[in-house]
Amino acid sequence: MERLGHGQRGYRPLLRPPSRPVAGWRRVPRGTIAVVARRRGFVRRLLPVAVPVSRGAIALWAWRNRTELLDWAGFATRSVPRLQGEERSDVITEARLRARLTNDPRTRGTASLRVDVSDGVATLSGVVSPDVHDAALDIATDTRGVRRVRDTLREKGRRSGTART
Repeated sequence: MERLGHGQRGYRPLLRPPSRPVAGWRRVPRGTIAVVARRRGFVRRLLPVAVPVSRGAIALWAWRNRTELLDWAGFATRSVPRLQGEERSDVITEARLRARLTNDPRTRGTASLRVDVSDGVATLSGVVSPDVHDAALDIATDTRGVRRVRDTLREKGRRSGTART
């Protein structure tokens, strides 16, 4: 019996061991973790079965959430040098704060809200609506690792300086 490899005609990947012994499969005792396949492409074959989402759906989700994805990518890029230095706890605290702000429906998708954490002091900056301002302050003060919150947020529609008559 000839074994067919990935990419050859008639090849059908097996996702679980067959009931009868077949060349290439090893029987292991129950309760042990065994590497099922070491062949290249196993994850590529398993992913569509494990996560039944099309590439188009993933692309649409990424497009709709592109600002948040780019914010997280920028944060990750800026955090690499800080993780190697003494600021490891600040990076972790900032990641916690960003995750909480992203998960809250009141602050999700606010492009002008900027966050920075240095020595346990969270700095919130940008121009936001009054509801987002209050929500961001509440979230920042309740985040573990934040000792103090510096609020430099400005509210939309509120003018600074003297009022015109």
